[in-house]
Amino acid sequence: MVMKMTSPRMTLIREDLMKVGRGALLAGFGAAVVYFLDGVTGIDFGDWNVLVAAIIAVAGNLFRKWWTESKYR
Repeated sequence: MVMKMTSPRMTLIREDLMKVGRGALLAGFGAAVVYFLDGVTGIDFGDWNVLVAAIIAVAGNLFRKWWTESKYR
């Protein structure tokens, strides 16, 4: 039987830090795409930049989950 790994309150284990880092990379990806679109193509989202970056980050995460094999314990 495989035990599910947990982290006690007020502590962080390696898996926690990896998930936070992965989320930060996805958020940075969304921001980089918006920056690229504005600088290279001239597409300016104006006040919607933050929302578009968040939507791109979520779409990137969905694609990553779809593309890779997921294993849950």
